[in-house]
Amino acid sequence: MLKRTVFAFAFAVGCAPAGIGPRGIVPMNLDPAVVAAMNKAGLDPALAPTLDSIISAAIQDGAASGVALAVGRNGHRAYMRGYGRLDWDSSSSPANDSSIWDMASLTKVVATTTALMLLEESGQLDIDLSVASYLPELNAPDKAAITVRQLLTHRGGFEAFAALYKNFRGREQYLDQINARPLTSTPGTKTVYSDWDFILLGLVVERITGSTLDAFTDARVYKPIGMSDTRFLPAVEMKGRIAFTEVD
Repeated sequence: MLKRTVFAFAFAVGCAPAGIGPRGIVPMNLDPAVVAAMNKAGLDPALAPTLDSIISAAIQDGAASGVALAVGRNGHRAYMRGYGRLDWDSSSSPANDSSIWDMASLTKVVATTTALMLLEESGQLDIDLSVASYLPELNAPDKAAITVRQLLTHRGGFEAFAALYKNFRGREQYLDQINARPLTSTPGTKTVYSDWDFILLGLVVERITGSTLDAFTDARVYKPIGMSDTRFLPAVEMKGRIAFTEVD
């Protein structure tokens, strides 16, 4: 549970969770507010300049042009800071706690899995039923018995990745192709991280709710808990806050 763990999130550079070690000598120039926040969370205030050093070195080494960091423990926000810029251009906006980052495959947890658990909790979904119970089109003999739980744990037997987007468009064509292509292992026997598992799970959410995945998560997950900047398609006025994370 969150209350019993230390968490540290950094975009675009990942920092390992900070350990809770013996309290050291706090640097004299450390902001008193930072010291107070660290102490309240039960963390050594010397952790802050250590993280600053690690991230600054990463930026200097070219790992990323900018980073936004948040550290918390026991429900307390201990440290939050931005470093560098959203792009390598010196005119780019500074990275800060209002910057927006592409969460990539974290979407599998923050959106799809959360949506599925809400549906399971409400009785609309049984994760031990077959995926075909919700998506009858997944009816190939080797796939008809694959369960929702197996997809959630990446044990459905699907290949890890194939560039379907190069030749196919839309939900129906993707589902047809996933149904047609051979599995790489017997379902339930091997764990292989597969994008296809969560493409199918997103379709399950949509089939049950009659809503698109982005609309459902916005209404049932993000808005209720105040995640006003978390979304699939950022509004155009947010462009200046969005970090460049790939060449597109």
